[in-house]
Amino acid sequence: MKIKHLISTIIAAVLLSLNASAQHHIMPLFYETPQNTLYNPSIAPSNGGGYLMLPFIGGVSFKYENSGFCYEDAFTRDSGDSLHLDLDKLAGKMKNVTKSLLSTEADITLLGVGFSAGRTFWTFDIINKTRVTATIPKSLLDVRYGNWNYTENIPIDQSVSELYAKALNYTEFALGTSFPFGQKVRFGFRLKLLGGVATALLDHFNIEITNGSDQNPYGINFKTDGLLYASAPDITVGYTSDGYVDDIKVGDSYDSYLEMNNFGFGADIGLQIKATDRFTIGLSALDLGSIKWKTNIAAFKANNSFTFNGIDVSENIKDPDGTSNDTYWSQLEDSLTQFTDVTHDDQTTFKTPLSTKLLMNMQIDLNYMLMLNLDFGATFVDGEPYCNGGVSGSFHVNNWISLAGTINVNPGWRLAYGFGGLMTLKWFQVYAYSDQFSVLLRKTRGAHLQAGINFLFGQDQKKSKYSRTGRVNYRNRKYHSSQPRLR
Repeated sequence: MKIKHLISTIIAAVLLSLNASAQHHIMPLFYETPQNTLYNPSIAPSNGGGYLMLPFIGGVSFKYENSGFCYEDAFTRDSGDSLHLDLDKLAGKMKNVTKSLLSTEADITLLGVGFSAGRTFWTFDIINKTRVTATIPKSLLDVRYGNWNYTENIPIDQSVSELYAKALNYTEFALGTSFPFGQKVRFGFRLKLLGGVATALLDHFNIEITNGSDQNPYGINFKTDGLLYASAPDITVGYTSDGYVDDIKVGDSYDSYLEMNNFGFGADIGLQIKATDRFTIGLSALDLGSIKWKTNIAAFKANNSFTFNGIDVSENIKDPDGTSNDTYWSQLEDSLTQFTDVTHDDQTTFKTPLSTKLLMNMQIDLNYMLMLNLDFGATFVDGEPYCNGGVSGSFHVNNWISLAGTINVNPGWRLAYGFGGLMTLKWFQVYAYSDQFSVLLRKTRGAHLQAGINFLFGQDQKKSKYSRTGRVNYRNRKYHSSQPRLR
């Protein structure tokens, strides 16, 4: 792949990846599902016993979010029904934010097992995870004005220095446990071995546009300074005759993406506090850790400058014989090409940090059929928190079927709604829900879908020793505490 095509592809992928808020609003209400342990490791699925999640059908999750704008905010349609990029319209949508967070998450369960041993619950999970995150500063859109303020009729300088992007695919091997700590607290943690498959991390990328000096009033100075780390199976780099990056190739064999030669460690911790028989507080910190990349790695650097001195129409556009001055245009093209040159260094190692998430939820059992959940969450991207929260409710139709709905606020003060359902039989469980439901993706700034099938064993629907769930024996409508029975 030619380097210029690669740059275009990366830009397009970032724009199309338009979730960094990791809070799952409906899942805590489906208290029987094993997937709850993924968001708070102190939780043990209800009714004791254990569970099995098989590859792929055990759970697939996709979440997409853009805190600043949606697809339609960036384009306008003309009379000929053609779409055009409208930067003024896009800037108007981002006028109240300094930068927009663009993010996508996709998880595929490869294996999941959980079982109780006394008052302790154990879990083991293998999950493939993909994370694409980027921040686009509003100052990037200001570059469209060039170097002149037409309102005040004065020259202006431009600077863009808050660009951030990270793409990461890895497989997580996690061993977790939870146990009671006193009479009203349950504690849990999960230790994770992370096998990195591929990544791209934009360490920094700065753009500066400054005006010329008194000696060269028509000059415009352009300067770039960027560093991109990358790792992928069988990555190879081709060069131009001048030693600059011209071509990048990665392995196209399916088997090469199953190899994991770059590893890291991570951890999740969680806590449940039984405030009253019908009120539980949950706290968790997820994705603490990083992956260290040692093989198939590369570092790409851009540190270039270019001064545009304007065009002398009388001398440069035409040769004396009236033909086009190919020499002048060729020199200008060479200068612009050099401005986009990228060098490559063999990098010894680098680390990709996970995006740490802090979650909190409060559950209230209103009666034997209705439950309310309030939640708050923050995801840290490039050291900055992006927060969200929501209110959700569930209706337990009977001992087998539960329905739930949510209204939540996401980064950029965007409102979203969602709904889902859960069916649990004696040994079989199927669920599907969306925290951010959207029919038309081009009109939304977020979308989410999660679904899966679980197999249960050793369950006792009349008892709830280990979980904070269970709640109701519908046969006699007798209320059972939804909190952990910590003996």
